Amino acid sequence: MPYKSSKNQSHTIISYAIVLALVVIFIAILIKQKHYYVPNASIAEKTFAANRSVTSQPPSWLSEQLFGQDFKPANDVENYNSEKLYEKIDGKADLYLQNGFVSLQCRRYSSKSSEQNWAEVYVYDMARTKNAFAVYSSQKRTDRKSLDWAQFGYKTTDSIYIAAGNFYFEIILSADSNGLLQAAEVGAKQLAALASKVPSEPFAIGFFPQDNLVADSYRLIGKDAFGCEGMDNIFTATYRIDSNDITAYVADMNDANSAQALFDKYHKFLIDNGGKDWSVNIEMFDFRTVELFGTIDMFFKAGNFFVGVRGSAPSKDLDIIFRELMMSFKQKNDKR
Repeated sequence: MPYKSSKNQSHTIISYAIVLALVVIFIAILIKQKHYYVPNASIAEKTFAANRSVTSQPPSWLSEQLFGQDFKPANDVENYNSEKLYEKIDGKADLYLQNGFVSLQCRRYSSKSSEQNWAEVYVYDMARTKNAFAVYSSQKRTDRKSLDWAQFGYKTTDSIYIAAGNFYFEIILSADSNGLLQAAEVGAKQLAALASKVPSEPFAIGFFPQDNLVADSYRLIGKDAFGCEGMDNIFTATYRIDSNDITAYVADMNDANSAQALFDKYHKFLIDNGGKDWSVNIEMFDFRTVELFGTIDMFFKAGNFFVGVRGSAPSKDLDIIFRELMMSFKQKNDKR
């Protein structure tokens, strides 16, 4: 009997030890999950968490006062990740997902005087400046009017669209109304100001000269620009001289070797498809001039960048924009 009792007691002690160990493991798991997961974390909070050098508090995107005292939130903030994005924008989700989408926040605000008048706000975190610009530029509406206070922004009679830093914003209105549009523009300015506080990388579009630039003509070609396979993430802008349109393009290749590779690749692509080299006397950067089926391409490499102009405009007009681009890069390189 004493032996049996001792054995049972030993089993009891072991059982308690196992249970205690399981409890400790469970608590450790909970603490670990809490460390990596923050319920309902805002887009800005995630961005700031990724950049440890930022110590200021993240902005509050969809605050109750976004549109002023005459409007109130009509619902709570809605949050969507990449798996749930189809639930909110089915049919367009692929565009965002293919361009680095991280998350979406949206909220509807209604007028206190009439709930039939409302504005719905979409805040897309696209992770990088060029991603936000890609979705902005690829779906521009034809009936747009540029916003004079935003580098990348426009409005229609019933909506506002902005790319600012790593974020793309849409404000969709319930009606074609000047009052609604004015309130929406107030909110849009607040969103753009908040976006400017979130760190983002330098933007290649800053190299485009402003003379002869067609307003709001910036675009990002994500893949196979101008028919050249592998010529990806090319920023473009349109210039106009004497009613002749010219396309300027810039690609940040991150390093000089990659820029040289694209320079050589595009030149070979043009020649292999029947292009003819031209001789042009410009002493600044190593460059090429190729004519193919009436379209002239003039392009050069500057550090990490691949740069050029193209079009069927007279060569003297192309030469003007090309020289301005070269000077822009020379001036910026001289400052470094």
